[in-house]
Amino acid sequence: MSVLLSCCHFYVCRPKIAYVLTAIIAVAIMILSLTPLEQLPDAPGSDKWHHFIAYGALAFPLSVLRIKRLWIALLLAMTLGGMIEIIQPYANRYGEWGDFAANGAGVMMGAILGLFLSRWYHKAFWRQGAA
Repeated sequence: MSVLLSCCHFYVCRPKIAYVLTAIIAVAIMILSLTPLEQLPDAPGSDKWHHFIAYGALAFPLSVLRIKRLWIALLLAMTLGGMIEIIQPYANRYGEWGDFAANGAGVMMGAILGLFLSRWYHKAFWRQGAA
């Protein structure tokens, strides 16, 4: 438990890490989603599950920080997912409403998990400081 608390403390005390990590994840999503492919790579799990995980990872870092305008960051993540689905047919890929729904669900789950971890960290940190 103290290892998780130490990791959270390191991360929360260095907010630039969250911004850089979010930018890296966004660029990776764009590259992976817009690179033309002749056929989808053979990866375990469904395509929708991959969208869910990727966009959850995108929303998670800034949610842990509880930035002031988190709702704007989440809206931008959803917009990114929508724009990619619109652009994909022009990049020899397929845009699907189901992918967009999985993107949105991932954003919301990443935000919920990030906010939950942030709340746990702040409670545990103050409890530890008071002890």
